[in-house]
Amino acid sequence: MEIRTAGIVGEPFRIEFDVINDRNPEIAARGIEGYYERVFAAQKTAIERGDNSILPGQPDKGHYALLDDFVQCVKHGGEPVCSARVAAAPTAIILRALESEAKGGVPVEIRREDWSLQA
Repeated sequence: MEIRTAGIVGEPFRIEFDVINDRNPEIAARGIEGYYERVFAAQKTAIERGDNSILPGQPDKGHYALLDDFVQCVKHGGEPVCSARVAAAPTAIILRALESEAKGGVPVEIRREDWSLQA
């Protein structure tokens, strides 16, 4: 539903996409806001039908806890759980995927030295 591109020069903060096979086309919101509105709509419908099979709507993915940990490390010092060392490899993979797309979908090599923070 969205790709966050904040920090990439010349790119918007995020790019939002329409929902495919949208069961709630009356919900105009897109991105993460639209996602949550659709989750709440599904929950409401389920409650009205007496069906609790989709409640709670989504498991806690831990995003808040990771962001809170990061903020605490910024405020008080320390290395966050999701440090630059942890994030380097997935970021390199994403950048290589973008490179591949820009070149028309050709394979590109992902080398350890592209992302490794080993001394």
